[in-house]
Amino acid sequence: MKKAILIQILCFLGICMHAEETSVNVYDGQVPGKWNKICRPAEKEAEISISYNATEKAALFRLPAKDVDGDTVCVLTRFNAEELKNTNQVTLELTIKADQKGKIDITIPDKEWKTPLKKKIEFTESGKWQTVKLKIPEDFISKTASGSIPELRGELFIYRADAGKEASVLELAIRQIKFVKEVSK
Repeated sequence: MKKAILIQILCFLGICMHAEETSVNVYDGQVPGKWNKICRPAEKEAEISISYNATEKAALFRLPAKDVDGDTVCVLTRFNAEELKNTNQVTLELTIKADQKGKIDITIPDKEWKTPLKKKIEFTESGKWQTVKLKIPEDFISKTASGSIPELRGELFIYRADAGKEASVLELAIRQIKFVKEVSK
C-alpha cells in the first residue's frame, strides 16, 4: 500500500516509475532436474533418493531423519544467480508437498557463505500441495542487517530439519521452484 502511494506521488510530480515482474525458474517440474544429494555421515547417503514422478510432474525426494543435530541430510540444485542482480524485490516461490508432518530448512547461500538466507518450512498436513512464497531477504533468517538482497551463490539447499531416531523418512514432492523478481524501469 505504501509503495503504491509513493509511486502515485512520484508520478504526480512527473517522476513515473514502472515495475516489471519476471521469473527465474530453478525447477519447473517438466524434467527430473539437476539435483545432488549431500549427507554427513556418509553412510546415510544410501537412504536419500531422488526421482521423478511424470504423473505429478514433480521431483521426488526421500530424506531420512538426522540421527542427531549436526548431521547433514539435504539435496541441492543450482540456478543462475546473475539473473537476480539489479532487482528491487525478489520472492522465492515453491510448490511442494510432504507425505507426513515434518520440517525442512531452505538455505540460499550468499557468494561467500557468510550471510546465507535460511527459512524453516513446517508441513502440518500430509499429501497436500502448497505454494510457499518467501520474500528475500525479509522472510529469511540472515546475519545481514542491511535488508538488501545479498550477492547469491546460485545454489538452493533443502535440508531435513527433523532430528531423532524416532522420525521416519520424509518424502517430498516439488513441482516448481522459481524466483519472481521485480525490476524498476
